[in-house]
Order: sequence, then structure tokens, then C-alpha cells
Amino acid sequence: MRNLIPAWLLLLFIAFLSCNRGAGEFKPKNAADSARLVLEQLNRKISGDAENPALYQARSDFYLKDLQFDNALKDINRAISLQPKNADLYVTCAEIYLQMGQVENAREVMVKGITVDPQSRKALLSMARLNLVIRDYPRTFEYIHKALAINSVYPEAYYSRALAYLETGDTNKAVSDLLKAVDQNQGYYDALVQLGELYSLRKDKIAAD
Repeated sequence: MRNLIPAWLLLLFIAFLSCNRGAGEFKPKNAADSARLVLEQLNRKISGDAENPALYQARSDFYLKDLQFDNALKDINRAISLQPKNADLYVTCAEIYLQMGQVENAREVMVKGITVDPQSRKALLSMARLNLVIRDYPRTFEYIHKALAINSVYPEAYYSRALAYLETGDTNKAVSDLLKAVDQNQGYYDALVQLGELYSLRKDKIAAD
């Protein structure tokens, strides 16, 4: 069933930045101008509020999208130094290391994130997905179980566990988890696509739906 898994080595998702443009500001003419405008706005905000970790995280996200890994790491580490108990910041840092192909560094960062906040479902799921990337399925299931034990309403966790079941050949459990994911989020596109492909292989008419 490996052919059902989408190409997703870089599993974790980078939030798109959205900044409002004031009336007297430069109007972007193309993608490069738009990116420059976003960076200028972030730089101005940081200059005016240099102790705000959210701004450094936002600029780190910007640099990551632009594949400026060193700058992205510098900013997210600055954010962590300002707010060391925020597990979400460690998740972002791990995403950067994953994009750089440094899996062990990503793992070390996620261990720190879970240590500072063992109840962070986002950090637990990030660790599960990291283990899924390297095909460490027992740990994948372990961390997903921990995330769901905190709150069973977590469609992303069921989807990730379904991928692990597909990788290990248990299509029945994969379908069960995908159904849970779409039951909790009926607009979960990736889960719906996976379900459609699985039902199609079974010659089930529900695949079209």
C-alpha cells in the first residue's frame, strides 16, 4: 500500500503569513515585491517590539518559505529564548531542521518541546510525524496515542495514524482512522482522498462519494 502514501517527507506544515497593507504603503506588482513588502513589515514590527516572540516566529516562517534556513533558525531560536515554555516554537524549529534534512536535530528539538509542555498535542503529533518519516512505527503510534489521550478530537492525529497503518499494511485500521478524521473534520481533503483510493481498490461504490 506504499503507493497510496503521498510524497510528504516534509510533513509538518508552514503557516502562510498574512500582513495587512496600509493605505500609503508600497503596492506589490509581483511575487518578489510582495515578499519584500512582507519582510519589510515584519522588520518594522520587530524594531518596534523587539521582545515579542510571535514576531520572530512569523519572520522565521517567512524565511523558511524562502528557504533561508540560517535566518529562519536564528529567528526561531530568538523566539525560544524569549518564550522557552512555548512548545509551538520548538515545533517550528523542528520543521526547519526537517527541511534541512537534519532529522536528529529535529528530534532533539522536539524532545525539548515535549519536555517543557508534555500536554502539547501539537508537539506530540509533530514527534509522531517525525518518527513516521523515519519509519519508526512503534514510536509513531506511541506519540499519537499520547496526543489522543489528552483529547480524542484531533483529526490530524487520526490521519497520521492512518498513514502509519497503511505503511505497515493494516488497511482496515487505516480506513477506520480515516473515517474518524473525516467525521471530526468533514472537509479534510487529504483524508477524503486516501479514503477514496482505498475504497476504489476494494471496488466499493462509496469511492466516488
